[in-house]
Amino acid sequence: MAKKRQARLCGARRTDGEPCGGWAMLAQDVCAAHGGKAERAKQAAYRRHVEARLRRAFEHDWAQFQTEVFEWNVRRVAFAAVTLGIPVEKVTEADVWWAYSEAGRKSPPPPELRRDRRFKTPSPPAYKPKRRAANSSTNGAE
Repeated sequence: MAKKRQARLCGARRTDGEPCGGWAMLAQDVCAAHGGKAERAKQAAYRRHVEARLRRAFEHDWAQFQTEVFEWNVRRVAFAAVTLGIPVEKVTEADVWWAYSEAGRKSPPPPELRRDRRFKTPSPPAYKPKRRAANSSTNGAE
């Protein structure tokens, strides 16, 4: 799939003071002629682009997690209300525990936020100690 172009004009000015008029490069404020092709600018733009994608993905998954937790609590409270015969509004956490113990069932585990590979930070490189050169005076031959 091709990258979508952002509809943003270059923010640089020409020598006569007029705006450049060129299209800014992806995740940048300037066009290629005004520094958008510099390696440092490309790296910063890529970092901003990836951070924005991760933020959107995490916010989506966080909202889904909150919905799952809410539904989980609703199911637990509804089960306790039916089992103990009390109104839903009066059910406490102790009532939920008591209802599950009375019914001889385990309470369902709470939902977990999915650990997505997109959220992992790269691990630092493993430390490898340097090998010492074998010293000829210590190998026993004198």
